[in-house]
Amino acid sequence: MVQTKTVDGPLRRGQLSNLAGFDYDKSSLSSIEAGVRLAITRGIADPARIGITGMSQGSDIAIYALLHSNLFAAVAMSQCCLDATRYARVGPLAARYFYSVGYPKMTDRDEAFWKQVSLVPNARRMHAPMLLQIADQEYASALVTYTALREVDAPVDMFVFPNEDHVKWQPAHRLAIYRRALDWFDFWLRGKRAVARPSEIKHWEALRQSLHEHLPN
Repeated sequence: MVQTKTVDGPLRRGQLSNLAGFDYDKSSLSSIEAGVRLAITRGIADPARIGITGMSQGSDIAIYALLHSNLFAAVAMSQCCLDATRYARVGPLAARYFYSVGYPKMTDRDEAFWKQVSLVPNARRMHAPMLLQIADQEYASALVTYTALREVDAPVDMFVFPNEDHVKWQPAHRLAIYRRALDWFDFWLRGKRAVARPSEIKHWEALRQSLHEHLPN
């Protein structure tokens, strides 16, 4: 029998507070923006060509940044994504934990909450190209968001790595992820096309064309 320990005391109160006001997300984004703006001020970074990456909770922060900041022009993530169906995937036992720290229940239909942290209700205004490189054990968590973005022709590409966990452990997969992320940023932010991946570049070109055709005039 699996048992879980109820979160209580200062930790739980802090989590409830963070979710109620999205304090942790706001603080994280503020820190990231401060570093980026410093790099821009020093002439190190081009304000029109800033990318952001994320893994695990870092992917949640990257999504929050896309939703609440105009600084980032492209993103590459190793996990994805928060949405209102997450509890159907983790099961009732884990769902009770999420409810205990402040996440709304599926039956609450809390659209205001999810609009702050989820790409799904914001899909139509997402124009930053997004690369998802996901473990096979977690890719189901990305399907809702991926499908929503593709429905509105947002530029999103997803790769699924077999026999992987939350932290990818296979050296060949890690190397492939690092290389593809760099090529992704080169393509979208620098206009460079990696000669070693012609089929992917052709697909990315199609994503860019589709994005341009559906951008508002």
